[in-house]
Amino acid sequence: MENFDLYESNIRVVPLFRGISDEQLSPLLEQLKANIKTFQEGDYISLEDDSIAQIGIILKGRVDMIKEDVWGHRTVFVRMRPYELFGESFACGLEQKSTVTFVSEETSVVLFFGYQNILKLGRKSQILENLTHLLSEKNVRLMEKIEVICKPTLREKISTFLWIQSRRQKSKYVEIHMKRSEWADYLCANRSSLARELALMKEEGLIDFDRNIFFIKDLMK
Repeated sequence: MENFDLYESNIRVVPLFRGISDEQLSPLLEQLKANIKTFQEGDYISLEDDSIAQIGIILKGRVDMIKEDVWGHRTVFVRMRPYELFGESFACGLEQKSTVTFVSEETSVVLFFGYQNILKLGRKSQILENLTHLLSEKNVRLMEKIEVICKPTLREKISTFLWIQSRRQKSKYVEIHMKRSEWADYLCANRSSLARELALMKEEGLIDFDRNIFFIKDLMK
C-alpha cells in the first residue's frame, strides 16, 4: 500500500472529488476505506478485494480496458489516463463480475475503494452525484467506440475516429494519444494495415500527419 501523502496533489484534482473541500477529502477517503496500489507495465488489475467490488481511479500512468476472444485476439475498448475511473460500471451493477480485463500499460498508481462504501454516504452525497456524471461520460465514449468499429472498412473507421477526435479537441489538428499498435487494436485492425491505409489517405490528400499529430484536410473525398 502506498502513502496517501505522496499522491495528495493527484487525488485533489480527481473529477470524482469535484466540489469536495480539502478539509472534507481526508475524512472522506477514510470513510471509503480507500487504498493505493502500484502496478507495473503489463500487470492485470483485479477489481475485487475480499470479494468486494472495487472502483479504481488512476493517479498516475495508463490503464486499458480490453476484451479477449477465445482465439486470444485483443480489442482495446477504452484507454484511460490519470484521474479517470474504471470498473465503476461493474461495481454499480447487479452482476458485479467484470466481463473485460484491465491492464496497466505502463507503471501506474491506482486509488481503490469499494462502491458499497459510497452508498453508505447517502444518496445526496456529492461524490455519488459526481459518479453519476462520470458514468454518463464513460457511456458516451463507449458509444463513440461502437460508432467507429461498426464502420465496414478500415478507412471509414479511421475517418470516423479522426472526426470524433477533431470534435472533441475542437480543431482540425488532432493529437492521437496512442501508439500505432494501440490505435490498430482500438480499430480492430492490424498495425501494418493501419499504417498502409494512413499512407494512402495522406497520398490522396485526405489527411496529413507527423507522428501522432494529424491534420484533417478532406475526409469526404
